[in-house]
Amino acid sequence: MYSSLTMLASDQPGEAQEKSRLRRLWRHRTSVPMGMAIAYLAIVMIGVATMVMGVATRDFPWLGYVIAALLVIRFSFAARRKFRLAKMDILWQCTQAEDQFQFTDARITGHEVRTEGSGANSYEVIAATVSYHHPGERRALEIVETFDQSIWNFERGQYPIPARVVMQRENPAWAALINISKSAIDAIPPGKKRKATGSALGFALVILVFVMALAFLVVALMMLAEKLGLRVR
Repeated sequence: MYSSLTMLASDQPGEAQEKSRLRRLWRHRTSVPMGMAIAYLAIVMIGVATMVMGVATRDFPWLGYVIAALLVIRFSFAARRKFRLAKMDILWQCTQAEDQFQFTDARITGHEVRTEGSGANSYEVIAATVSYHHPGERRALEIVETFDQSIWNFERGQYPIPARVVMQRENPAWAALINISKSAIDAIPPGKKRKATGSALGFALVILVFVMALAFLVVALMMLAEKLGLRVR
């Protein structure tokens, strides 16, 4: 999901296709699975630290080791899945094998509000339809890209909005939006949001939790090292 129109703003194809820019855009697009992967790694470190501290203090029930081990295994696989999901994103793949992908002009032709998740965890996003052509084919292809609802301030009368996508040569239906016309974004009235701030704050909190988990693990390892040192003497 995109949470910034500013990051997408560009009217220059060459600028839009720069590898460094595509990597930044990849990190932006995959911030949710990457954030979840980091959070899962934090849980793994807390589980390992708990077991290590239990060994160091000898004050930990055997059931605690079992529960901690199950958590470590469960969230290790979950973190791996999220990292793999991020690495399978088309923008990452494009930066790794540019010859397998190509860029083409596109148009955003409309949008609708869509609900993601379920129950108490549900939230609304903007599902924007992006239309483009594969060279040599008359039939238009379409993809749907999601945006944070708070930043989508385009008026219905602005469609179609010029844009650009990257697509796989062998499977042109696999594509991703890489830019939206800067002039169209600049036409959004001043004072309306073009960038969501909640996603950045959430990712910062995930990093904070990760650092705290890492510190807990370091302390546990230091306690174990001290315990082993006492045994040696």
